[in-house]
Amino acid sequence: PSFHDAEVVSLVLDRAGDDDGFGPSLVATIRTFDITHEVLPDGLLKLTHECAAVMAFREVVQLQLTGFNSQNVLSGLHIIDIRDRQLERQRFEVWFAGVHGLDARFQCRVVEVLSVTAL
Repeated sequence: PSFHDAEVVSLVLDRAGDDDGFGPSLVATIRTFDITHEVLPDGLLKLTHECAAVMAFREVVQLQLTGFNSQNVLSGLHIIDIRDRQLERQRFEVWFAGVHGLDARFQCRVVEVLSVTAL
């Protein structure tokens, strides 16, 4: 998904890392959906394919996180391959592009989708 208008429901930061030897981690739960052009009786647009995606980012460095609050709407989630920069361990640059609430940027070595659950 594009994660446009998706909402970050939770973030968990863990400095200890995991059993595989990867350092600090960030686990995000993101509510995402598709918006149709169908208008519901209450005037809102109908949503389809609603789900909760849980994503893990391992060996997080250079974390910049601002604005987390009770509603964290994204314009998008950008994951950029930066291996051509020949950094020692980081492979990805990640940007949770916030519209309202959370905005986060960081680099990491591993990106994993842990689960996707229909809502």
